[in-house]
Amino acid sequence: MAALLLALLLKKNAVLEYLGRISLIALCVQGPIYRVLATLVSIPLQTSTDAVRSNFLLASLLVLMTLVLCILGYKFLDRFAPWAIGKTAKYRPCH
Repeated sequence: MAALLLALLLKKNAVLEYLGRISLIALCVQGPIYRVLATLVSIPLQTSTDAVRSNFLLASLLVLMTLVLCILGYKFLDRFAPWAIGKTAKYRPCH
């Protein structure tokens, strides 16, 4: 019921619609990306990845960076390998 009310309130939201379209790709690749980023952030801080994940600000930054990398990955696949995400190749005439 709450989801239906929220959907009615939002109606058209381009950002949420875009994230919904790429959600399957993001779900598939976000785990490894998050783990690598957590490790890369923990090295200069000389702390464990668990400490990085338990810090709210660092964890939020990791989530944001992961989301950006997932979006960039989707754009890369959409441009160079659309068949990998279930799309047909776009016709691009050579001029």
